[in-house]
Amino acid sequence: MKGISTILAMILIVIIVVALIGLTYTFAVGLFATTTEGATEQTETVTEAMQKSVNIVSGRCNSTDDIVNFTVKNTGTKDIVAADLGAFISEMPQTFGVPLSGTLTKGSLSNEMGIDSTIDLQDATQYVLKISAPAADVTYKITCAD
Repeated sequence: MKGISTILAMILIVIIVVALIGLTYTFAVGLFATTTEGATEQTETVTEAMQKSVNIVSGRCNSTDDIVNFTVKNTGTKDIVAADLGAFISEMPQTFGVPLSGTLTKGSLSNEMGIDSTIDLQDATQYVLKISAPAADVTYKITCAD
């Protein structure tokens, strides 16, 4: 009987160890799958944002009406939803005169966009127009005139 008890004890220990290894493996695979999935989604989001860039082609400023007009070009490899663009004059956030809508396709020029400035624009003064796009901000120096 003593020999059978030792054999049964060894079989039980092997079964318990195999079960613990199986549980640990299942937990680790699930943990790494969740972590990898989150990292993949973040990488895709950042990569897509980096492919949405613009360049300011032209800009002009009217100090009488405090209006800045400009044209941008989509220099990225993806289309940009117009609502993803932001505007600043001398680091002050601005709103577009007409709410932006539509999509700026890759390689295309926008229609002339306007900003009704919230700051009092002075004649013969240089301002920095900054347009923020998903990839990066771009700046353009403009000098106001009547």
